[in-house]
Amino acid sequence: AKEGHKITETVKTTAKVKKAATATAKGTTTYTATFTNALFTTQTKDIEDIPALGGGGSGSAVTPAPTPAPGGQQTEQPVVKAANTLKVKAKKTVTVKYSKLKKKNQKIAAKKVMTVSKNKGKVTYKLKSVTKKKYKKYFKVAAKTGKITVVKKLPKGTYKLKIKVTAAGNDNYKAATKTVTVKIKVS
Repeated sequence: AKEGHKITETVKTTAKVKKAATATAKGTTTYTATFTNALFTTQTKDIEDIPALGGGGSGSAVTPAPTPAPGGQQTEQPVVKAANTLKVKAKKTVTVKYSKLKKKNQKIAAKKVMTVSKNKGKVTYKLKSVTKKKYKKYFKVAAKTGKITVVKKLPKGTYKLKIKVTAAGNDNYKAATKTVTVKIKVS
């Protein structure tokens, strides 16, 4: 869903006299709107809408009952999205055997180097950087799965990869991005 997305929602409206009108002062009504969808919170508003009685009488309060808006009306409210609960954590260093890497590319599943949890919406991955910049060409990260490909002939050593993990969000949650640093050792 996009910013400004609108939802049609059913609302129950009630009205209750909070302060009765007197001969010289207006009265106040409390209006309450209760929604059926849990995304919306109950709203209340006090409005000074009961006319003063006038006539200079004794000042006793006689208040006509307020007329609430008809219950069950359709109303449109902008969706206020909650923060995404995306959590990303690096796991221990993953070792790739140099003898295998000399012959062909090696693939590492995302779950072996990081845990991704509590995400709301589709998760995507992107390689941001490698500590030894000139070696970035030896690493690829699959956008949909997070699978890391280590390209053959990468020299022995320990490499830190910064991977951007994004949860797209959904109708109720905003998008979120976290960056995780994972270690890959070629030995």
